[in-house]
Amino acid sequence: MHLDGDSYALESRAAHSLTIQAFHAICFFLLSRPHIITPVDAEVHLGSVFRRVWHSDRETWLYTEISRLPSAHFHARNLWRHGFTGETLPSGILRFQVNLRPDTSILLRASSTPLMYPAWLSQAQYIFQRLDITSDYDQYVCAECLQLSVDIPAAANRDGAYLFVCPPLDLSAAPISDLRRLFSWYWSLDPDGTNSFTEEEASEQGFPAVSLELRLFGCSWDEGVYAGLGKFHAAKGFDVESQDIALRLGYPLYEPLGNAEFPPSPLLTKPPRSTIRQENWKSHEPGGSWTQSK
Repeated sequence: MHLDGDSYALESRAAHSLTIQAFHAICFFLLSRPHIITPVDAEVHLGSVFRRVWHSDRETWLYTEISRLPSAHFHARNLWRHGFTGETLPSGILRFQVNLRPDTSILLRASSTPLMYPAWLSQAQYIFQRLDITSDYDQYVCAECLQLSVDIPAAANRDGAYLFVCPPLDLSAAPISDLRRLFSWYWSLDPDGTNSFTEEEASEQGFPAVSLELRLFGCSWDEGVYAGLGKFHAAKGFDVESQDIALRLGYPLYEPLGNAEFPPSPLLTKPPRSTIRQENWKSHEPGGSWTQSK
């Protein structure tokens, strides 16, 4: 959806009637464009903002990371499905007590701080100004959530078994393209996983093979939304090209990446429609909860 700045009616009256976080929530839930990227082969990090454009000659997406949350707390959000119950152990390992059914799947979501989207919206103009970015705002994606899908095919009944999934200790330390190989998993009949099976032993015991797929979730906003944000922030009395709002509200601070190198613009065009995958995922807890603040 494209709305120019005037469409927001950001007069003093409107600025006083909405809190900053309420306005950011409107921008996220109503005015953002969702992006789902799979397979994930981007050299970007969870908790980053990157430019995503289609290279017509190479027939591929190009990614350029422009900013990152270096001090963000990353945590796992887990969704249990089809007879699985699970919990995160003190070690960070995810344990699932399994009642296997045919073609079972588990969805694991690892995300940055729940404040990521409002944090970005509160300081986007600062990052754009620092990097001299003045156009094509809708190409910049805020990468908030990484989903790991663990798929288990139909198998013999192994009720009471445990599946342990071991994520990397720091999901922000490596590019997303490298994360899949950093995950490991194993089967065990013990709740503490003391006696674990190797892949060969698990197969001999009748445990099914496990496959992993990563999907990256993010959002972008067009020029009209950013223009509206600037007017609203200014009406609240903030310098729109600073990080004052983020500091005031206690948000984590983005750092601009000064070594960002963008591909030549003439080579970039919109991709064929078949290369774009989108779906309505905002109801799946992408951005955490929103609290009220002036």
